[in-house]
Amino acid sequence: MARRRSFMNQMMVAYEQKQRAKASMERRLAVEADKAAKEAARREKQITQRQADRRLAEARAHRTRVQESRVDQRTEAKYQQVLRNSHQREDARRREQEAKKRDNLAAKRTAAVRARVAVLEGVLLDRHRRLEPHREGARKHFEAGGVEGFVRVLEELLAHPIYPGGEREMCEVRYVPADRRLVIDFQLPGQDVVPDVAEYRHVKVRAAVEPVARKQAEMKAMYRSLIERTTLRVLDMTFRIAHPDLVDRIAFNGCVAGCDPATGRDTTVCLVSAAAVRADFEHVNLDAPGLEPSACLRQLKAQI
Repeated sequence: MARRRSFMNQMMVAYEQKQRAKASMERRLAVEADKAAKEAARREKQITQRQADRRLAEARAHRTRVQESRVDQRTEAKYQQVLRNSHQREDARRREQEAKKRDNLAAKRTAAVRARVAVLEGVLLDRHRRLEPHREGARKHFEAGGVEGFVRVLEELLAHPIYPGGEREMCEVRYVPADRRLVIDFQLPGQDVVPDVAEYRHVKVRAAVEPVARKQAEMKAMYRSLIERTTLRVLDMTFRIAHPDLVDRIAFNGCVAGCDPATGRDTTVCLVSAAAVRADFEHVNLDAPGLEPSACLRQLKAQI
């Protein structure tokens, strides 16, 4: 009986030890499981953190790229604007230079027209003044060659262009010794010598230099004035060249060659006829600033 109780006690002690060992094992397993769970949680947290860090880094990198892209876009936009401004300035400079060239061209062409008009208006004032030395030569030709030699010298001298750049004039001289009279048939220049352009203008809207037509009334008035001045010029030259003993009066006929609109044939029209006596002509001051050629020719009974 006593041995049975001892065995039972031993069994109980063994059971309790087994239970304690089991409980200890369970606690150790629980601790290890807790550690494993914590480690898993820590690793999960690390993974999550790394993922979050990676996403944050990616977001920052993206934001940086976007900012850099925006900076690049702004830089490119600024560059393109600078380039456009440069091109605009260059175009404006080029247009300004071209406009200045057209202004200069218009001014140059206008100056040429005005110079031409000044030449025509100066036909009388710019005439030859030192013709007296030719007087003795003409007289000697008359004494040596008679009327033909005298006439030939006069025709040669009167044939000189009446204005710079003009063509030699055509004239025919006849001498009437009985009353010491010269008859001069002088071919006048046509109206086309008068510029039909008054000036040149730079038309900016068309970027062109265009002529401004001269009015027909002004052209006719200028041509009439040219005829009047030419007539007085030829009369003055002839009286200066011809010796008073040989020539006392001049009959001047100024003609112009043209086309007869009725027949279409070439014809010659007499535009001015003047008869001047030396004594009367010598009282005319052709260099007077207030001289009016038309009034002077009316005084000489000229017909235009």
